Amino acid sequence: MTAENTAKHFGAALRRIRKQRQLTLESLAAASDLDPSYLARIERGVQNPSLAVLAKLAEGFDIPLHLLLDFDRPNATQLRGSIKRQLSLLDEAQLRAVTLFIDALVR
Repeated sequence: MTAENTAKHFGAALRRIRKQRQLTLESLAAASDLDPSYLARIERGVQNPSLAVLAKLAEGFDIPLHLLLDFDRPNATQLRGSIKRQLSLLDEAQLRAVTLFIDALVR
């Protein structure tokens, strides 16, 4: 992943977290002691935040910094889609084995 792609992926993840928590740019900016327009540039991937800014954002979200930096891991929806694609390639015996495994996980 290039630096430019990283900034865009991070910005998209930041926006996703903000929206999941039903925060506006202004409310997150206020909680993080940042300017809303600066925060918008981070979300668009055109501004690279410093470590100090990342710490402020984590504080604004009230989460540990490492969770904010864990943005490149697939989310639940992406994981479900990947699993569905992989399951479509399995034969009946393999599907039965997967079903047994999933049953054991959810118990």
